Amino acid sequence: MFNPSHSNFAGLGGAIWNPATIADNRYSVQLELLAVDGHATNTAYRYTGPWSLKSPSEDFELESRYLQQRTGDRPNLVSVGVNARGPGLLLRLNSKHSIAVSTRVRAALQGNNVSQELIRNAVDEFENGGRFTDNKLNLNMNAFAEWNLTYGRVVFDEGPHFLKTGITVKRLMGAGSAYLQAKSMDLEVAAPNAASDTTVRIRNLDGAFGYSNPRAFDDLDTEEGGRWLRGQNTPGSGWGADIGFVYEYRPDGDRYRYRDAKGAEKVDHGRNKYRYRLAVAITDIGGIRYRDQTVAYNEIKTANLGVSNDEVNGIDLDNFDERIERILRAQDLSKDTKFVAGLATALNVDFDYHVGAKFTLTQP
Repeated sequence: MFNPSHSNFAGLGGAIWNPATIADNRYSVQLELLAVDGHATNTAYRYTGPWSLKSPSEDFELESRYLQQRTGDRPNLVSVGVNARGPGLLLRLNSKHSIAVSTRVRAALQGNNVSQELIRNAVDEFENGGRFTDNKLNLNMNAFAEWNLTYGRVVFDEGPHFLKTGITVKRLMGAGSAYLQAKSMDLEVAAPNAASDTTVRIRNLDGAFGYSNPRAFDDLDTEEGGRWLRGQNTPGSGWGADIGFVYEYRPDGDRYRYRDAKGAEKVDHGRNKYRYRLAVAITDIGGIRYRDQTVAYNEIKTANLGVSNDEVNGIDLDNFDERIERILRAQDLSKDTKFVAGLATALNVDFDYHVGAKFTLTQP
């Protein structure tokens, strides 16, 4: 739902990328019951399998033979997530002020600054031998619910210039979080048919690993999301915020003003009035502090760790915490019982130009 959220008729959906959009909204009242979207993207591999948007009936088989590695040695990004909104209510109080109350549940897995060699070895299940130095990794998993209060206000409306601002305050309930970081990692992958059962030898590692309530990622459904919104099964809590502004150039703004039966001047809120629009916002400021069911190893400095094939194969969301602790020999590491998971703070910039008639060009 990334593209529809940039529409002038997005309402509560538009408030996610810029809270100022609820002011002078096309809707006087909007009630949102439920909206769900998901995403999956990466910069390391191109999918060449039978499934595509042109052939949606084909099976989506995410196998190594259908993954074509992109060229280059830049660090890579991977992101998979699901987002559910609702219920929510938007009210335009008058020509200057609007408010909105909404709820949202999010779960996502993100990998940043992941080295190309490390991704290739993981996809190939560490079947190719060799020494790989300077590997980096930053993986994060987060699942949380939020209650949002948004306020938007028109601050300047004179001649062709129009400016509105907005802010969203978020109460966050953290259901689960996990992270695995490697500032530097030196790996040696054993050659096939080697006499030793060691598949990978970690020659050197400087990193961190932590989690809270890892079972939160096992079974995600609407019922579980409702419990998170009520503060159940949520070992973490915190606060967040979005702030933004929207500037519109309206050379013909007077065309959209009229007088009602009592002679009062009104604005036609149901029409787009600008020649061009510039919107800027910073979203997801803040974080969630986890104190319950929490384990964190934030100063991992180790060397010469042998990892067997049994320890590597079969790692999934059901057992990643136990497997990684076993691989890192966690019993020898210093352990904390709390950490803060920051939100994915983003700068959103959007430029929209009214070409003519019913056509606009938008560049987010």
